[in-house]
Amino acid sequence: MVFFEWFEFKEKLLPWLNLIMFDVKLLDPKQHLKYTGQKNNIILENLAELIKERPENVIPRIPLIPDITATTENLKAISKLYKDLNIKRCALLPYNPTGFSKAENIGKKVSSILSRHMMKPEEIIRCKEIFSWAELVEF
Repeated sequence: MVFFEWFEFKEKLLPWLNLIMFDVKLLDPKQHLKYTGQKNNIILENLAELIKERPENVIPRIPLIPDITATTENLKAISKLYKDLNIKRCALLPYNPTGFSKAENIGKKVSSILSRHMMKPEEIIRCKEIFSWAELVEF
């Protein structure tokens, strides 16, 4: 979770970290609140602080959720933010619903708004094209 109090994090945790994977899901505040239940202003402020403090140790990631985070509008907005913050590398995490049946088998509820299908290769290519300026880190 990237929803933390910056100064305490900087003092107590940051000295011990050499890799920070930082997810940015939605840039539009209303959409972020709708889908995550949280405002994104502190998350985005924390990303900016981390990039100022330790740019070489941060890999911003974007979970690609069809029709939610993987929209052209959202990805272009995040791409612009990353460029504005002088971020040079990031990761795109293609959507993978294969765990849904397992979650349901153990009684976990899976949101009905989430797709049950893997992303098509052409959808992933479209997303990658928006970040063609960046080094895309693969996991």
